[in-house]
Amino acid sequence: MIADIDAFREFYGEDGIERLMAQYQNIEQIYKETLYIQLKTATRHSKNGKYEKRTTRTHAPKLLALLNVTKLRHTAFACSPH
Repeated sequence: MIADIDAFREFYGEDGIERLMAQYQNIEQIYKETLYIQLKTATRHSKNGKYEKRTTRTHAPKLLALLNVTKLRHTAFACSPH
């Protein structure tokens, strides 16, 4: 989901995610725990509440609906058909 920053920003209403992701050239190489901590920080003042493991059940379906598949495949190689 983080591969489509526009969808993430639309849902959370935060610009902090862009600063966060600018640090990385390949999002697939970010450690899962590092990403989790940074997502919580970037969304702490969000209109939908901060990103947390317990909210993924409610947030994930809404985020998935916003994703642009073309953008996702371009950003995250693992999501591209091989």
